[in-house]
Amino acid sequence: MLPENFINILENKKYIFISFSTSDLQGNPNSAYKLLIKIEDDYLYLFDYPAWKTWENLKQNPKVSMTLLDERQLKCYKIFGTVEIIEEGAVHEKMREAIDKKRTDITTKHIVEAVRGDEGYGLFEDQISEKFVLYKVKIDKLEEITFARTP
Repeated sequence: MLPENFINILENKKYIFISFSTSDLQGNPNSAYKLLIKIEDDYLYLFDYPAWKTWENLKQNPKVSMTLLDERQLKCYKIFGTVEIIEEGAVHEKMREAIDKKRTDITTKHIVEAVRGDEGYGLFEDQISEKFVLYKVKIDKLEEITFARTP
């Protein structure tokens, strides 16, 4: 089971982008941010489109490394896992509503900040492409790293 403080970080934000690193079979790395959709037991569900290097790499090599920063506590979490790509089916359709909600949350935040005069942000597209994929990541290992000085 995942540590409670880690789960709290993930559940207490409306949306989180996680740094998601993959490699192909030749060891060529790729890193990109992915939107966290759901936490369930020892699994994370992340959103992507099947046209990027991440997707291509995962078809060859399902191992990933992810990082997440808790800015308030100055802790970094290194997450190592194995991915199952979900391109269709009941889970895929069930997650569409959660993805729509995340997209709306992000867009709303950006609009409010723009109205307040904060820096402008890009907006998510109005509708999610039918061709999205989910990465169901089984967390194999989780490391917590603090930025505290050590003697």
